[in-house]
Amino acid sequence: LFLEATVERYEAAFVAATGDVGNPLTADKVPAFLKQLLPEWPHRFSQWNVAEVMHAFGRDGARSRQVLFSDIRKALKERASHLDHSMHDGGGGGAGGVVVVGGG
Repeated sequence: LFLEATVERYEAAFVAATGDVGNPLTADKVPAFLKQLLPEWPHRFSQWNVAEVMHAFGRDGARSRQVLFSDIRKALKERASHLDHSMHDGGGGGAGGVVVVGGG
């Protein structure tokens, strides 16, 4: 349930920034994506934040020029699976570079 709510939030932010789930999220649209995803964030989103999103979700890591929603969904599912295994194994696990924003 947590994963579904998280994916839905990311999808809504993605569509708000790109116009359609099938369109790529390019670097120039990342600030709009983050603003939708994190409406309470009090600061402007910087190029560092853009690079962080590209690194976390892009197929080529930090060298990525765009992100597809399928890439985001895959990363969120992998992160959820990693968290699930860490909890069952008794380990805390690291963030692995992917920030998961839960559904409030």
